Amino acid sequence: MSSTIFRASASQNAPTIATARRRSSRPRTIPEQIADQLGMAILRSEYRDGERIGEQEVAELCGVSRGPVREALRILQSRGIITLEPRRGAF
Repeated sequence: MSSTIFRASASQNAPTIATARRRSSRPRTIPEQIADQLGMAILRSEYRDGERIGEQEVAELCGVSRGPVREALRILQSRGIITLEPRRGAF
């Protein structure tokens, strides 16, 4: 999604509307979107330190299956935000 920025300009040749773009022009995947939302929830202290993050709970909140949530958790682990423990879950 891009947002539009309006710029006041005295010159007729200067553009009056500039489109702000993200660093990458490709759209974010569903797991990336979930990782961003979940990461913000963690930073807002919606999850306590050491609290288990349930895949099924997050999947239901986001309206997706557990697969994209698992991938989102791996993204958060690579960012150093959470710890994944095999056969135990995400913390």
